[in-house]
Formats: sequence, C-alpha cells, structure tokens
Amino acid sequence: MNSKLIGILTLAVVLLPVGANADQQSIRFISDKYGEFTLEPICVRNIALDEVKDGISSIILSLKDSDSCGKELYEKILSHEGDYISILYGENTILPPTLLSSKIDPTSGFRINITDPELATEIYDVLSGSS
Repeated sequence: MNSKLIGILTLAVVLLPVGANADQQSIRFISDKYGEFTLEPICVRNIALDEVKDGISSIILSLKDSDSCGKELYEKILSHEGDYISILYGENTILPPTLLSSKIDPTSGFRINITDPELATEIYDVLSGSS
C-alpha cells in the first residue's frame, strides 16, 4: 500500500433511505470478484462531515492501519484496480457497481460524496460512534 497516496472516492446516493435505524445500518464495500468488507466504527481513525455544497455532503475518513481494518479493505476491495466495486449502506445503494480506476489507500483518507444530507449525517453518526 502506498501510504503517501490520498485516494478520493466520489460516490453518489442513488436511492433514498428506507427508514431503518442507524444502529442497524452498516457500510459494505463489495467487490464483484473478491467478496465484501463491512466497515465498523472501530476501524475509523479520522472522520469529518463537510457541509452541504451544491446539494452534496461529503464524509471524509481514514481507517486504522490494522489487519482487520484498513489493510483488509485495501487487500480485499480497494487494491483491485480495473475491477468493479459497489458500496451499500443498509438497503441504500451508495455506489452502484463501478469500475475502480485506481487503487485507494483507506489509511490515507478518502471522500464519500452523498446527495442526501440527512443520509450523510446518519452515516457520519454511525461511523463516528455518535449515534
């Protein structure tokens, strides 16, 4: 993993929230070939919620560099340049199957852009442990 590289992953919500409680939700990164990774709040090293700009909120986060957190997400999903990944939050599709154009180091930081500010706040609350 190149720890100097800051990956930027831009995502858009394509479905509206279905109303499940935040504590029942999880962020799942899914690879078409390599399985899936569920992001737990314990894996988050830093997280911030940017204000709404042009109707888009951004969650900026970096993960802990441990075998069960950043390293696992990188090895399982984000290191497979040229493969398809998707991201789900509960029943919401955050990113439909999309070609990963470059490797992303989750320990260096990445951004998730979300078109629903309420959903972005809910995801932030879950991942920051403030829900």
